[in-house]
Amino acid sequence: MSLVLNRDYSNTYDPEADFDRWYTIFAARRIAPRLGRGTRILEAGSATGLLTAELCGEGRQITCIERSASYAALARARGLPGVTVVEAQLEEFAAEGGFDHVLATNLLHEFPDPAAILARLAAQLAPGGLMHVTLPNPRSLHRLVALHAGLLEDLCAMHLPPPNEQHFRLHEAAEVEAMGRACGLELLSREGILVKPLPNAEMARLPPTVLEGFDALAAGLLPEHGAVTYFLFRRHG
Repeated sequence: MSLVLNRDYSNTYDPEADFDRWYTIFAARRIAPRLGRGTRILEAGSATGLLTAELCGEGRQITCIERSASYAALARARGLPGVTVVEAQLEEFAAEGGFDHVLATNLLHEFPDPAAILARLAAQLAPGGLMHVTLPNPRSLHRLVALHAGLLEDLCAMHLPPPNEQHFRLHEAAEVEAMGRACGLELLSREGILVKPLPNAEMARLPPTVLEGFDALAAGLLPEHGAVTYFLFRRHG
């Protein structure tokens, strides 16, 4: 099965203007404390470098892989310290490996064979290295509401409207954990990011302090129902 990402929305989607930027911001807060100083990091699908900007510094060396030329150019234009942006498809990228951390945020569900992509990325880790994965949660509060309101028939189904019309599936937490085990990864923790009771347009109207509260809710009382799930894995050995 092809590993190639089958969606390219760089001409129609700005990850820094869309509400989705909040998922990136809150994900960075989960990831950053675990990175340490002077570590080697591989970021897959870095887009414009929004997450990269939140995580760089402290002597870290970050290699970003991005398939879109326009996104890669925007990331390079940030001039971030210790950051190298490589324009390449994931299945074509070759590195020496031995990274302390690999980041795959909001990425795996867009591939026809996410397990193969996860295995390819896991192989870039040094023994004991950490894999950071975030994915949309099919059991997000807003998807559960849509299901019970009759607006959604399948929690795992996703559909994008034209011009980016695509059909793909979300993955339950147990599926993601099984993918990790299959490629030699041990799950260390699983956390929720941002409880989302409303569609993006309505959420975007809320002040940041309210969004902070919804994220705290995902981190505390409702981790299984955050809009995004953060999986932290460690490579065996």
